[in-house]
Order: sequence, then structure tokens, then C-alpha cells
Amino acid sequence: MKVTIIMPALALLALASSALSAKGLANGDLNKGANNLPDSWTVNACTGAQAAWEPNAGIKNSGCLSITVTAPSKEEGITWEQDVQLEPYKAYLFTGYIKGNEIKLAIPDQNAKETGPSLATSMWLCDTMRLKKSPTSTGTFGWTKFAIDFATGPDGKATIYCKFGRNNMVGKAYFDNLMVKPNPDTEKFESKHMVLNLWKDEIATATREGVIQRLKNADRLYEAYKDLTGHEPGKEKSSAYAPKLWGIEAMGWSGNPLLWIADQEWMKTYWRQPDYCAEIYLHELAHNFDIRGAAYDMHFSELMFYYACEKCNFVIGEDKGPHQGKDVRYRWELRGAQAGVPDPAYVIYKLIPFIDQVGWEPIKQTYRSYLNKPIPGLPGPNPEDYENRWGKFKTFFDRLSFFSKRDAWSIFTKEEIADVERCYTDPRIEPTQTPADVSSDVTTIWLSDLKWDSVKVGYGGPCRNYNEASFPLRSYERSHKKGLGTHAPANTTFNLGGKWKKLDVYVGLIARSKGSVIFVVNGDGKELYRSDKVTDQKERHITLDLTGVNKMELIVEDAGDGRTWDWGMWLSPQLSR
Repeated sequence: MKVTIIMPALALLALASSALSAKGLANGDLNKGANNLPDSWTVNACTGAQAAWEPNAGIKNSGCLSITVTAPSKEEGITWEQDVQLEPYKAYLFTGYIKGNEIKLAIPDQNAKETGPSLATSMWLCDTMRLKKSPTSTGTFGWTKFAIDFATGPDGKATIYCKFGRNNMVGKAYFDNLMVKPNPDTEKFESKHMVLNLWKDEIATATREGVIQRLKNADRLYEAYKDLTGHEPGKEKSSAYAPKLWGIEAMGWSGNPLLWIADQEWMKTYWRQPDYCAEIYLHELAHNFDIRGAAYDMHFSELMFYYACEKCNFVIGEDKGPHQGKDVRYRWELRGAQAGVPDPAYVIYKLIPFIDQVGWEPIKQTYRSYLNKPIPGLPGPNPEDYENRWGKFKTFFDRLSFFSKRDAWSIFTKEEIADVERCYTDPRIEPTQTPADVSSDVTTIWLSDLKWDSVKVGYGGPCRNYNEASFPLRSYERSHKKGLGTHAPANTTFNLGGKWKKLDVYVGLIARSKGSVIFVVNGDGKELYRSDKVTDQKERHITLDLTGVNKMELIVEDAGDGRTWDWGMWLSPQLSR
């Protein structure tokens, strides 16, 4: 299989046609403009903010952009932006200088994240606010250089941003000497289906032999997904890029470029192994093969993942690996045993024995049925007619039953099927009644069905009866239909009005969590309960006397060792009189 290595010195020759059309960033020094507007730049405004081109306020009294925010806003703030045409499939650096004057939160909040002015691009999450080592961007500071790395996809198009005013921040920010240039510390590798931009130290760790082997396996992976689904994402090659200067807040993201984390220890251990395929490629590239309107959650991509491992005899290193070929099923056996419907890990875990019986052909026919003309007797609507995830889930298993001539639903219990439908169709109406408002005729009630007075969380959002993926809240031991989930440090406050006598609740970490938390319950400022440091997957049952309590606080602390994975849950919480 042919793999082309494009050296930086040869890049202009190899991509001469695209280079001719690449225009880059215009007016980056910001010295051209008129009538308070800079040439080539546009502004996307929000309430309570002003954007200006200031011809003499920049470095060395040159031109610059400014953003002044006087009224706090929870919106994305205000942006100066410019669309640029760059070379396709190429790694770049976006650099510039920022100056700040009294950049601060409009309303002091110890749980809020200060988000100062930043440089950003249209690549998913690419923003200097996520730099691993970020210069100061709050308070008052002089001209400071910022830099962020990114890569283009098949069309070479990108949007460049200067941002300020998010998350209730106020003050004045200035931007100057903006530049987009090819990243000299990266190298491009290309195969039949994949383009990979790597940093030079990553290449040294993985070795060129290892990089070429990875591209060969990426092509095998691509062909396996094409074989299973009967279609391709497009005529363009797929690509992948691992940002070095900033964090992507996940193991990976689908797209073109696909985003991933370059773990150099992992690259050193596995990349030269002939059949190794990185899990993040297996999962995220599969999303690029999702069939419009038919995919739901991660079920499609995870099933593709397993198919590719079995068909190509791939090796993965996760989940107490390495595992190879059919043995990769251990990934879902391990994760599925700790999950429940409709978690994709559990669904694939239940599907694997069914596939062992009927083979992959009914799965192929099911995938391809979304692309082809309707087959007489085929269940379910066309993909564009789907309105909710339950419809997609139901159609997939109805069609799998049709093509396999077996009851694919039989892998679930009746209770599990009911749970899937509930998760996917529950309207999620926010309650309007506080505990204090509940009629005295009601003697017991689920706390999670009542309105809280306030809630603060350390990451993500507060979860009511479902997690952020809309799955039931689940500890390692079981799922719960009722509950609250918050990431430490968190404080959820309820107005009891002195009308309730008892709280009955189970507390614990979310299933598969690697975190550590402490649960605290306060009543009118007095501590009623404090758990030990929780690091295991066991639930703790708590019964507390609330007689006379007006204000109850449910607190999740991070246990003093960082916040990673610190999802604490209040499960089946019930008030009684």
C-alpha cells in the first residue's frame, strides 16, 4: 500500500495548485481601515458590548482591534472575525497580541470560570482559553503574545476570531499583530484515505515506520466501515490532528480533521505494532460514517468499531488490553457490565452474542437499508422522517429483526425496553414547585422532581433524573429513575419551608468514575451529614432528620485532590413528612 510523506520543504510543490488559491489572513497588522472599521474584518456583536478599530491604540501606536464590554452576558460575547482560505490538510499557527484593561467577572462568583479575551479559530474548541499553558488574560495586563495551533480540512477554509465578553466578563480588550502561518514543527503524512499532520517530536516517538503503519491501518479501517455501511463520508480524504498547545476536553472528536490526543507513551508502545489501531480512530472515524438522520447516541459508531476489529483483526490497548480481533469484545463486556440501557456500551454488549448467532450480513443490510430505496415490508420511516432517538432506536432493531429473521428485541428485557423509551421520549419539563410549595396532603415526594432555589457545579451542567447523555443516573450497582447529578465542587439548594421531616437518599460516584468526592448535607447552615472520601463504586444509604429545616444544601466536594471525574450523585432522593 502506497504511503506518501510530504516533507515541509516539498509541500509547496506537492500542493502547488491549492497554494495558489490560499490567501491567508488579510490586514493582520490592522493598519488599514476607515470609519471605525478595519479592512477585511467583520464584527459579530452582542448586547452590552462595543467593538472598534482604533488606528493609534496598538503596539507602537499602530492600528488594533478593541472590544469593550460593560454589561454582563451569558452569551458567546462579541467577536471580530475573518474568513480565510488556507491550504487544505495543513497544520497552522495562529498568533497575536492581546492587552487587557480591568478584565473581570461582572458579578464575583467563586464557582464561575473567568474567561478573558482570546484568539480562536473555527476548528472545534480551538480557543486560547483552552491553552495548556496560558498567559494571564484577566485583570489589567500589557501586550501579551498568544499562540494556538490548528489544522485545515479538505477545503482549506477557516474562520479566525478575536473574542471577549463570554460568561459575564467585563472590561476592555485590545488585539494586534495577528498572523496565521504554516506550523514549521509539523509534518504531513498521506495515504489513500487519510491525511495525518504530526508534530516532529511525535514522529520521533512513534518512528516513521510506526506512522506509516498507522496510515495503512487507517486505510484498512476506512475500507471496513465502507464495507459495513455501504457508503463513504465524501470524495475527500479524511484527516486527523492532535493539538499540542491546547486541550480538546475529551479523548477525541469526529470531523475532518478528526481531533485526538497524542499520548506519546502510547505511540511509543503501540504504533509500530502491525495490527494496532488507536481506539480514538476506531470510534471517531466511525462517526464520519454515521448515516444522516439514522444515527443515535454512539450505538452506530461503537458497532462499527467492533466490526472493524473483528474483520481486520485489529489490536486495541484499552480496557486491560491488548485485545485483538474478536477478543476486542472484552471492551464492551467490561463496560457494559457496569452500565444499562440505553448506554451504547451496554447495547453493544447485548448485541455481540446476537451477532455471533446471525452473523454480520443482517447488520450490513440494516445499515444499507437507510441508503437504498424502501424495501417492501421494511419497518420504520426514512431517516429524514425521524423526530426523536426512540424512533431511531426502534427502527434499527425492527429492521435488524426483519433482515435477521430473528427477534432482535429479545436481547433486552421488557423493563429495559420501557427504560429506553422513557429516556428518549421524556419531555424533561423543569419543575416549578419547590418543596415548600407542595401540598400538605402529599406525604412523600421525589426531591429531583422539585424546583431547586439555586445550583452551582464545577463542570458541565446539573443533571435531573438523567445524566448529560440523557441516560438514567447510574452507580456501579444499578440505575435509578430519580436523582440529581452534579460535578464537584457543587451546591444544590432547596427551600423546604420547615415542612419536611426526613430525607432518604443514596449517594455515590457515577458508574465507571475514577474520581473522588465527599458528600455533605447542610440544614440552615448547620452540617447534618459528611461522608468519608468516596473513591469506590459503592452506594451509601443516608437517612437524615430534617425537622424544622428551611434551607437544605446538597454539597459535593472534590476531596482536595482535583476535580477530574468528580461526578457525585444523589440517587432516589425522597422527602417525607
